[in-house]
Amino acid sequence: MSSPYSNADNGDVVVGAGIEVNNVADNMATLDISDTNLLIDFSSSSYWNSSGFNGFKLTDTFGLIADFTSVSINPSTNMSGFDLSLITVLADEIWVNWQGLSFNTDTIVSLDINPSAVPIPAAVFLFAPALFGFIGLRYRAKNKAA
Repeated sequence: MSSPYSNADNGDVVVGAGIEVNNVADNMATLDISDTNLLIDFSSSSYWNSSGFNGFKLTDTFGLIADFTSVSINPSTNMSGFDLSLITVLADEIWVNWQGLSFNTDTIVSLDINPSAVPIPAAVFLFAPALFGFIGLRYRAKNKAA
């Protein structure tokens, strides 16, 4: 995650169970990341100023997941004024900009992530040649017996 705030948990995180980012900005919100959702839960009341970009960017640093095709706003989102115009999706990046918006301790922003495709595990690529090898051996043995 990267943010224009010096008082934020900027840097790489490993996605797993629980909250990945404890400090989205100035200890005002947490970020829980899953393979299909970003959940930002605010713990204080304040507002974002109207600077050019006032939010955060998530990047698949190591290119391990499929590119994002879109992000949709989950119905549980209750930040007034937050809409799709404040989200930018660029292949392996998601930018969230909440410039000029306010929030309180009950505010939640939940974004559903839509990857372009489910990647095929590397094991399939290892399994396929072995399978074809066994088929070839079986074919060869069957033709020898005939």
